[in-house]
Amino acid sequence: MAKKIGTIILMLLMLLSPAAAWADVGDVETLVLTEHNLGSDEMHISLPEGWYFNTPRDIDGEFLKVSENSRRKLIKYLNDSDIDYNLVSKDLLDEINIIFVNSSQSKMMYNFSLLNRDVLIERAKSMVDMGTQENKDIRSTYHSYELQEFNGCIFMVFEGTMETPEGKVDFYQYTTMVNGFGITFTYRGSEGTDYESGKLLLDKIAHSFTVDEIKEADLKENMIKQMIAPAALVAGFIGFTIFLFIRQLRKNKKEEKAKLNK
Repeated sequence: MAKKIGTIILMLLMLLSPAAAWADVGDVETLVLTEHNLGSDEMHISLPEGWYFNTPRDIDGEFLKVSENSRRKLIKYLNDSDIDYNLVSKDLLDEINIIFVNSSQSKMMYNFSLLNRDVLIERAKSMVDMGTQENKDIRSTYHSYELQEFNGCIFMVFEGTMETPEGKVDFYQYTTMVNGFGITFTYRGSEGTDYESGKLLLDKIAHSFTVDEIKEADLKENMIKQMIAPAALVAGFIGFTIFLFIRQLRKNKKEEKAKLNK
C-alpha cells in the first residue's frame, strides 16, 4: 500500500509556437499552452509540443531512437509508475512527468482540502526532516516544501535532489489529492540544463490544471487523517523517472569515452 501511495504523491509543458517548435526549456516566455484531458473529461492540464511526448497509449517513435529505449519496456514503465504523460526535451536533459492515480487508497484520502492546513504542513515537513533516503543505489533528498492553493486545489510543492551512480538530478514537484485521485507533476533537470527556467515552466503548467467540480467526500475527516501517514507519502516518491535519465546519462558517458579514445 505504501508503495502505491508514494507513487501517487511523487512531475507538463506548453505548446510551442511554430516559430519556436524546437525551443528548449529556457524559452519559457515563448511557450503557448494547449489543453489535454487528465484521466477523465473533468480534469484538464496544458502540455507542450516540441518535446518528446509519451503516454501509455502512444509512444514517440523518435524518442525511442535517441534514448535507446524499447516501446514495450517504456509502456510497462509508464503503466507501472502510473504516468499519464511523459515529456522529455529534445536535448534529453529535461523531463516532466504527470502521474494520475485512482486507487482504493487515493479514494480514501480523496481531497487535500479536507485536511487542516497544519496537518498538510506537518506531512510535507516530515518528508524534508527525514533527510536523505536510500533505495538500493538511489539517494533522494527533499530540501524544501511549501503549500500552494489555486484553482480550488491545495498542492504540496517540493524541491530536492536524486543521486544515482550515473549522476545527480534536481527535481521540482507539485502533488495533490482531488476527487479521489492522486495527481503529481514533476520536473527534473540534469546537469547542464536551465533548472530555474524548468521550475518556471512547471509553475505555469501546474497552474493550468483545472477541475470542473471539486466534489465532497463521503468519508469523515478523521478517517482520512488516520490513513495519511508520512511514510505513505514518501514511499516510492522519487524513483519513477530515473529510467529515462539513467539511460541517457549512460549514453552520454559512452559518447564522452569514445571522443577521448579518438
